[in-house]
Amino acid sequence: MTTAQRIAIASPAEGLMVFDNDEGSFFYFDGTVWVELEGSVTRDNYKLVKSAADLADELAAGGGTEYLFTTDFMYEINGTITLAAPINLNGAYLVGEDTNEDILVRVGGTIFEGDTGGSIRGLTLVASGPGAAVFNLTGSTGTERFVFRDSVVANSTSVGTISSYGLVFISIVQYVSNAAGITFDDIHQLLLNSEGWASDNTGIYQTFTGDFDIIAKQGGFSKVVGATAAIDITGVSALTSGNISNVNFYGGGNYVNGSSPYTGYDFSNKWDVDSPGIPVETDGVASGNFYFNGTLTTGFSQFISNGTPVEVQGTGGFDAPRLFRFIASEGNNKLTYDGIKPRKISSKCIDVYSCR
Repeated sequence: MTTAQRIAIASPAEGLMVFDNDEGSFFYFDGTVWVELEGSVTRDNYKLVKSAADLADELAAGGGTEYLFTTDFMYEINGTITLAAPINLNGAYLVGEDTNEDILVRVGGTIFEGDTGGSIRGLTLVASGPGAAVFNLTGSTGTERFVFRDSVVANSTSVGTISSYGLVFISIVQYVSNAAGITFDDIHQLLLNSEGWASDNTGIYQTFTGDFDIIAKQGGFSKVVGATAAIDITGVSALTSGNISNVNFYGGGNYVNGSSPYTGYDFSNKWDVDSPGIPVETDGVASGNFYFNGTLTTGFSQFISNGTPVEVQGTGGFDAPRLFRFIASEGNNKLTYDGIKPRKISSKCIDVYSCR
């Protein structure tokens, strides 16, 4: 009944309970006044989803080929939902209360597709079967925002791809028994926090390609045993700033497929890397050396006096091995600092033939 009809009830019995359609809530009469039943109010822009049938309106809105969610709507998943089509988040919020109980499943297809942003929290996601993937998201303007947190991705054919977003923030997500990882492509700001990649994942856990402003991967772990690699940055074409810190790489497998101008290292000078299991690569540990590899007794043509600066010359050649964020030039006889951050540089000559 309406609010007006409820109020118009003549001499309601004490304890009488009615549902007020205008208020969207139950009321009972306490003998004197009508009292709204505590806990009966549901929030606006909210839908509880206990089966795929509860998303019939969204499937119709998506033309039968996708579940088109309503922008700024909250969808709460309760139980295991097997999807017949992908979800287009369309700026909606998708939540669960318990990753052990609240599960989205898609067999032979993608769970999330579309070109808009949105938020996912508190769910387990499973995309199994040929061609299946959890994500296939490509932003339409490059400004979209996507947040994924407090969730589990398990037993999936592929975690998938996220491309051309303004912001992607993934936090406290566990990856278990997935056959292939995720590719991030052309993300303006990519923030990865406290992710856990178990050793039963295969393929490359995380691949980065294209242009990025910021890549920040902090905390969590990657246990690599049979997988191809934990991360692959060989496809990064442009980066303003990259950071990998306090991520525990272990398990004995291949941790990084890298691309670095410095022999024996994986990252360019755009990165600050300080995590257990992989070499520290920051400007703070930049180093380099050069040495004369000619005949010591006849190779030098100039006199070197103590305290007088002079270019080291010789009829032989110079080698400059073990360079990290230094560049050798002028016949390997000159070292130039190649880091981004200003730092103090100290030098030492072991003898007149070898300096660093």
